[in-house]
Order: sequence, then structure tokens, then C-alpha cells
Amino acid sequence: MKKTLRNILIMLLVLAVLGGGAAALLLLPQDAGDDPSSSSSEPESSREAVLVTQVDAADLKSITVVNSQSTFTFVPQGNDDYTIQGFEDSVVNNLTAANSVKALLSLQSVRELGAQSDLESFGLAGEQAVEVEIVTAAGTQKLVLGNAAAETAGNYVLSDGQVYICPNVPENLYGSMFRYFNYSLYSIATNVNEDNPNGYDILYHLNLSGSNFPEPVEIAYDPAFMGMYVVKSPILAESGTTALQEIRDALLAPTASEVAGAKLTPQQLEEFGLAEPVAVAEFDLNNVQHTLKVSKAHNGYRYLMMDDRDVVYRISDDQVAPWADVKLNQLRMSYIWLANIMEVEQLTVTQGDEVTEFHVTRTLNEEKSTEDSPTYDLAVQDAAGKPVDYTAYRDFFSELLSIAVLNVEKPEITGDPAYTVEYRFFEDDPQTVAFYPVGNDRYAALLNWAFSGQVRKSETDAAFAKLEATH
Repeated sequence: MKKTLRNILIMLLVLAVLGGGAAALLLLPQDAGDDPSSSSSEPESSREAVLVTQVDAADLKSITVVNSQSTFTFVPQGNDDYTIQGFEDSVVNNLTAANSVKALLSLQSVRELGAQSDLESFGLAGEQAVEVEIVTAAGTQKLVLGNAAAETAGNYVLSDGQVYICPNVPENLYGSMFRYFNYSLYSIATNVNEDNPNGYDILYHLNLSGSNFPEPVEIAYDPAFMGMYVVKSPILAESGTTALQEIRDALLAPTASEVAGAKLTPQQLEEFGLAEPVAVAEFDLNNVQHTLKVSKAHNGYRYLMMDDRDVVYRISDDQVAPWADVKLNQLRMSYIWLANIMEVEQLTVTQGDEVTEFHVTRTLNEEKSTEDSPTYDLAVQDAAGKPVDYTAYRDFFSELLSIAVLNVEKPEITGDPAYTVEYRFFEDDPQTVAFYPVGNDRYAALLNWAFSGQVRKSETDAAFAKLEATH
């Protein structure tokens, strides 16, 4: 019994010794090299601010940026302006470019993390990394821009093998170079001068072509017409319609939603639908000239190119549809010629061999006139000098103006006109309207011997029947 008790005490003593040794071992500090988290422990120097880049703008030659979406190079333009190499200055948003360049020239860290072996975990290697090369008169400095930092506000930046956290790293550097492009294509100011004292927007010239227009359409500003505009081709007709006003307004300041591509190959242009545009607008608005080309509409937007820029923009359909989808009959007035009865000095009507002339004299009505709007009392005589009833003359004159154009489909025109009307004015050039029978209750109306549109024969005959009342 005593022997057994003695053995038990000896065993307890051994266990106690071994257990105390194990506890002692556990309480000893481990070697820092064996701690898996020791590589990310932060030295005291990591909290000191360091200038990662310090470049005088006057010494800068270029900054090249390479990311997963683009490779592009900023170049100085003088006066603290910067653009992207290979693109004209008007394409690039110089302010956005300048902000990024200035940030890169003076990057200051808030923490220095030192050398790191796993750069990819900081976004400083692999596809997400952004490589930056700053070339100055003194040499070249290379940076890598990484992820947003977890420790504090800023991004990881690699320079000369050291990792820093820098605030204010421009986000645009991580995306496409198109972020630095202007989305506002242009903005045309109203031209106020002696000829345009009220500051109206004047569309001096407009050419529309493309697959949406079987024949190119040409429109010009012409104050001789009451609508102030004339369609010169493929018909001759007075314009100034609501549709033309909407075109003018749409051309003043279009803005794209994004840039879709640049420096495109013929195949890429075809993919964007711009190898053969559906509509092309060449215009002079307020003495500013531009050319716009657009694709078909798709999900509410189109692709657009402007002037000689090798850039494709994405733009909402409602900004270009007024001119891209307009029809010729929407651009012409519904009448053939709208003459002011007070401006007509002589009206000559020819029906076959019968010619009727009206000669007008006018006297200023001082009571009804204003400085800007004179009013005249008219007296009408026939070719023999016999007085013509003014009311009958006025009614016939109104009937001529009210003949409506049905369509602008040009028929085959042969033979002699059924009716010809010549307007001679006190001040402006003469105008002639002729009506040729083309069958199916239609006349082809010609303005100054150029096709203007088709009119209904029965309506036209009824208008000329009013001539009888003037005799």
C-alpha cells in the first residue's frame, strides 16, 4: 500500500513538472519572423507624409497612362492646358485633363507601407493596375496606381518599389480615355448684328443627304420669301415650317451621352452604322458651319460623327431625329407661293391664248401706317386702264394663294401649262407659277419653272374660275 502511494506521488510530481514546462513554453514570446501577419505590421515611419511625385509643370513633356481599357498620353498645350496626343484640342475636355495631370505631378502620400511582396492584393499588379509614365526634361518616373486603400482614404501607389497610400488619385485614370473627351459637341451663340438686331437664330444653309433622303435636300435663307426660307432642291418651294424651326433648334447645341469610339477602321464604322449614314446634315447656322452624320436609331439613341473628327459619339435620338427623319413635304409650306397683295405691282394671268393683266397703284395710308409697318390703299386697273373692282381682285388673289400642295412626288411633265401666273412687285424680283395637267385630277405646280409640288386639278380650276368676276 505504501509502495503504491509512493508511486502515485512520484507520477503526480512528474506531471506537475511537465505541465509547468508546457505552460512556460506557451508564455514565451514568439519569433516575429514566424508570425504570418508580421509582414503587414506597420512601422512608425508609415504615418509620415511623403511626396511621391514632385514635378514642375514647365518641365513636363508627357504622361502616358496604360490601363485595362485604354492607352493614352497627356501632352501640355501651354498656359496650363493639356490634351490627349493624337486628338485635336476641341475633342478633349481640357479642364478634366488638366485636373488629372496636376494631381499626378504632385502626389503626396498619407502613409508609406514600404516594400510589399504581394502587389496584386493591393491592385498594383495584374489587370486592375494602372501604369503611369511621367516624362520630364530631367528623366522618367514610373508609377503604378492600385486599389482604394482599406486603411484610410486614398489609393495604393507603387513608386520605386515602395507602396504608399495617396489621396486624390483621379478616378478617371482607371477608365477609358473617352472620359476626357467633350460630350458637348459644340454650342452656337446667337449672332446679333446690323442685319439681325433682334438676335434671331438664322439657318443660312442646310443640306440633307444620306439613305433617308432619296434626293439631297437643299434649303437656304432668303428674306424674299415670307417664310424667310426656300427649298432649292429637289423642289423649289417656300420653307420656314415648324419642322425647319425644330431642325434649327436641334442644331444649336447637341450633347452626346458618351464617346463610343475613336480612330476607327472601316469595319468599325460599318458596325456603328456610319459607313453609309442614314442622314447627313451640312449647315451654316449663325455663320458657324458643321457637318453631322448619324446612324439608324436603336433603343432611343444613335451613333454620330461630326466634321472631320475621327470620333463616334452616342447621342439620344430625340436630339437628331428632327433633321435625320424629316420628310421633304414637312419642309415646304403647304402653298405654292405666298405673295403680299400690297407688294404686287402687276399680276398677269395666262389661260391658253387668253391673257389678263392687273395693274396696281398704291397710296400710303398715313392713318393706318406705322414707322415699321406701312399700309397702302390700292387701286387696280386692267391692261386697257379700266378700273377693276378691288374686292373681286382681292378675292381672286386670295384664291390663288390658297391652292394647297398635296405631295412632292415629281411626275412626268409635258405639253403647255393650263394656267400661268406672273407676279411683278414694286421692289422685289418677279415670280412665276405655272400649272401643268398630269392626269388623275392633278396639276404639277412649277415655281419659276422648277417643280414645286402636285395640286388638285378641281381646286385649281375653281380658283381660276374666280377670275371671271374681275371682268
